[in-house]
Amino acid sequence: ILDHHSSTKGEESLFMYMAWQNVHGPMDMVEEHYWDSSGTDKKVLAKIREIPDDTRRHFASLLVQLDNSIESVVAKVNDTIGTDRTLFLYASDNGGCKDAGGYNTPLRGGKHWLFEGGVRVPAFMSSAFFAEHVKGRTYSGLFHVTDWLATIMGVIETKSSTSTSDI
Repeated sequence: ILDHHSSTKGEESLFMYMAWQNVHGPMDMVEEHYWDSSGTDKKVLAKIREIPDDTRRHFASLLVQLDNSIESVVAKVNDTIGTDRTLFLYASDNGGCKDAGGYNTPLRGGKHWLFEGGVRVPAFMSSAFFAEHVKGRTYSGLFHVTDWLATIMGVIETKSSTSTSDI
């Protein structure tokens, strides 16, 4: 998609949504041969293998695989359309499931619960065009998935000549 877009669409905007399922049930197994060609740091791999609990070790393997996949996408974006006009958004849909290796401590609860461990999830935005005073900042207020629309539309209107009232 990125190769095609960069060669045929040039500067035209692109929206791409990717929903990884690595750390979401049902949990697939990371095959041992994956590590041979993944480029995963040997120290990270050693830490994974030291995890005594099978379920947590499995979850950690899938999480590192997810990190590797995201790194590959960012590298591909950089090599094709470039990151100078790219906004990356990352958000989880719910807290981790303790029965599948998730860990929400010190928050109470997890997936399937309305306690903080089920609804407070990691999310972040990253972009090369963010002003220096914005980069690395943490927002500690409440934020809901429905807030992404206003955020994205604000970025589109600010960083392009597109009027969001026409969309």
